[in-house]
Amino acid sequence: MIEIKKLTPDLIDQFTSYFENIEYEHAPNWKSCYCHYYHS
Repeated sequence: MIEIKKLTPDLIDQFTSYFENIEYEHAPNWKSCYCHYYHS
């Protein structure tokens, strides 16, 4: 089940943790910045 929540200051650690713990083996150059996905 997916729950959509408004991003609030108390959720910022959980939000950034999601992106910082993604495995980037398929595209190592994306690891330096989350935004690289959109520029590839």
